[in-house]
Amino acid sequence: MALRWLTVDRLIMLIAWILLFTLAYQQTSIQSDTWWQIRAGQQILQSGQVPTQDSYSWTFPNAYWPNHEWLAEVIFYGSYALGGTPLLLLACAALITLTWVCLFLIGDGQALIRLIVIAIGISGHILIWSARPHLFSLLFLAVTLLLLNRPRRHWLYPLLFLVWANTHANVAVGGVVLGAACITAVIIERRINWRWLIVSAASAGATLINPLGFGLWEYVLYAFRDPARGQILKSEWLPPSLDFPQSYPFFGIALLWIAAIWLKRRQPKTHADWTILLVSIIFFILGLQSIRHTALFIVAAIPIMMPHWPVKQPATHPRVLIGAGSLIVLIGVIAWSGIQLITFWNDHRNDQAMSPSMIQAVQSCNGNLFNTYEAGGMLIWMLPERKIFIDNRQDPYPIEFLAQVANTQMNGDYRALFASYRISCAVMEADLPLFNALQRDGWQELYRDSQWAVLRQQ
Repeated sequence: MALRWLTVDRLIMLIAWILLFTLAYQQTSIQSDTWWQIRAGQQILQSGQVPTQDSYSWTFPNAYWPNHEWLAEVIFYGSYALGGTPLLLLACAALITLTWVCLFLIGDGQALIRLIVIAIGISGHILIWSARPHLFSLLFLAVTLLLLNRPRRHWLYPLLFLVWANTHANVAVGGVVLGAACITAVIIERRINWRWLIVSAASAGATLINPLGFGLWEYVLYAFRDPARGQILKSEWLPPSLDFPQSYPFFGIALLWIAAIWLKRRQPKTHADWTILLVSIIFFILGLQSIRHTALFIVAAIPIMMPHWPVKQPATHPRVLIGAGSLIVLIGVIAWSGIQLITFWNDHRNDQAMSPSMIQAVQSCNGNLFNTYEAGGMLIWMLPERKIFIDNRQDPYPIEFLAQVANTQMNGDYRALFASYRISCAVMEADLPLFNALQRDGWQELYRDSQWAVLRQQ
């Protein structure tokens, strides 16, 4: 009797999620941000406190650091401590897979059609698959949308926002969803919907239970008003453009989203439908301003792109035979995925941010250390005793300083910056103009590989 459950449609879904999970843990990357987040998570667990002052840099020691990702940092460190980079990447793959499962559940109609739409959306998300706290925000956004049409589960919103507010500052996008729900409820019902107001107020109050308190929202408003800070050293903050190939999936999905809105214009819509439509429009506008926000738009656009086609009646073939055949196929897919997992684990179990030779080179170089923006995170993790010059957190550093470092990295004109901070050691990417300039001026090369270089002033 158990085999009767495993119909062809369910087989397709199970295989799809196994393949997505396999793809996610193979394609998710460790970035420079990941390393300082692991260090921060370790510091939180050891001290029992969430740091809000910078203790990693020597350029701006004790500067204010709005550490809004502390819970994600603890989870990342816990995963890394238990299983190294393989387990951390598996945890991130689980977040990615759950996000798309939630979006699948929002839609209705034939499972195969929904999976095709999911595959289209994944093509626009795969570029941002990295071990960073934004994966929590994308999952929580999908859960927020999923709960819209489940009124008996609305009591979960405050709990969700409590966790979200301590995991990533993008809890603000959840506020956008609840705000849109309140607005559409008033428009549809032509009266104030107290239920949505109470849910929204409770959820907003829950976000204040975090180490920053109301400072979390001050940070969100400041970051929204000052996008130039991110644009200085991160291309993901730049607006989508035909000059950026990573923008192409956004433009393609946006066209499909517009077409879906047009085709569905005469179909009856529920409160959840109108809310998701409004949210997708808001996130589309944000996506036009920053590549970083296109991931939010894709999450909101996918439910709209799913056609409301009726589910076909089950086939009249013997379901036991279908279930038995399905079970054999499913076991084969699980075995294949398991082999991929074992291979992946063995290939990455010894991954480190820096090689022993590079660590030795940095340790042997005395004096004030300069490091590039991307090198800061790995130095924080691998060499905690050595204070860094700058790193990806951005927030502890003045915007003028960030701009000066960016210009130095890209044009190689280092003399003014290095003289101001009395730099005698440098860690950087080996393909930067700055590296060529230092080599030309006789700096000694202590270490170099295909990506990184360590130099010392002669």
